[in-house]
Amino acid sequence: MSKLSILIFFLFIFHFSNAQEITGNWYGQLRDREHLLLDVSKTDGKYSALLDIPEKSIFRTKFDSISYKDEQLFLRHEGLGYEFIGSIDGSIINGKITGSDSLSSLTWHREPLTKRTQIIDLPVPYYSENIPFWNTKEGIELAGTLTMPNVQGKFPAIVLITGSGAQNRDEEIMGHKPFLVLADHLTRNGIAVLRYDDRGTGESKGKFRPATAENYARDAQGAVQFLKNHPNILSDRIGLAGHSEGGNIAPLVATWEDINFLVLLAAPGVSNLDMYLKQLQMIFENDAPEDFERDFAHWEQVYRSMAQINDKEILKETLDPLFDTWMASIADDEFIVEGGREKYKRDQINSHTSEWYHYFLQFDVNQYLPKLDIPILALNGTKDFLVDADQNLEGLRKTFEAMGHPNYKLVELENVNHFFQPCKVGNFEEVYFLEETFSVQALQEISDWIKANVMGKD
Repeated sequence: MSKLSILIFFLFIFHFSNAQEITGNWYGQLRDREHLLLDVSKTDGKYSALLDIPEKSIFRTKFDSISYKDEQLFLRHEGLGYEFIGSIDGSIINGKITGSDSLSSLTWHREPLTKRTQIIDLPVPYYSENIPFWNTKEGIELAGTLTMPNVQGKFPAIVLITGSGAQNRDEEIMGHKPFLVLADHLTRNGIAVLRYDDRGTGESKGKFRPATAENYARDAQGAVQFLKNHPNILSDRIGLAGHSEGGNIAPLVATWEDINFLVLLAAPGVSNLDMYLKQLQMIFENDAPEDFERDFAHWEQVYRSMAQINDKEILKETLDPLFDTWMASIADDEFIVEGGREKYKRDQINSHTSEWYHYFLQFDVNQYLPKLDIPILALNGTKDFLVDADQNLEGLRKTFEAMGHPNYKLVELENVNHFFQPCKVGNFEEVYFLEETFSVQALQEISDWIKANVMGKD
């Protein structure tokens, strides 16, 4: 149960912040043992912290206590039996961590402790500026980075839209920065790129929750409007690239704004419910086959209820007995890392009735794609166990064929995961240890396609 719940939680609740005092991402390793990834955030003056331990298949588990004062950091995780006390010194935190049966020195670093091959060295050979822009519909100021070729003229442009969870402009995950690598590649190929911190994250204002994909689409719309008014951007050659849930958001924005092209990265091509049920099946097949009989029917009922029931209170009343029945068959020790039975149930029902999650399970991208006849490129990897390539590329193909779409391309990338990393397995445990951040083949496919379909226009 814990592995399944963590994996599903991992996709949609990832949160990353830019470095502000103690906030942001930190990386450590117990001596000759597992790696620890720490994510500290601050909301309304209060700190919170999440922990990943890839070798133990533990992701996004929340510390019960955190305090930071006078450069001293204290963390406690009751379920794991961890307690850390240390002090920050620039880009490192030195301290001691106690476990259930051990005491170890631990140093947290700002950079990952594993090799990365796609490092963007400064200075870059193009124009780069941190800029603000506005979601005028909701009055939210967002912050991003605009990169453009360092030559005179006007350029086609693309807005990068992150996937689920509050993420920074680089879509940072486990020490990788895929949107930074993608933006660098496209800008070197003559394309202006705007990437931005999600609302309530990094330097962007507002609150990330409560909100739905429609609210986040208004943020992306603000980015498009900023580019349309920029003197160095070709206003009739602006596109959107959406990753994962961003692939829901991009087509929605394209029904509001005059968008010239779309790039869909590991994006749903079927309803989110169908995509999610397939994801659930793949998680069991690859990570917890022994739990399929016990758990699959429960989660299927949960997701179908979310998709079919509109009223939040009725949904809560429906989910409550579902969780009671299912949890009765599970031993107490499986809930320890989650904070116990009652906390787990309360957290799960609150999560599955939240505005974002409820909207997400009722969303179908095929309500929007048939309205678009602009050039569309969709890419997906064969090792994507979250948005299955076969199911979703086929879903897109059926939609485009049915509407007689004039210009689309579907690309399936061998041995590439959900985050567009070349990989062997495709699971979360592998992500931190992979050296390559963004498939070189995928980068070339994207830039070549934009050159042919956007930059090659008369």
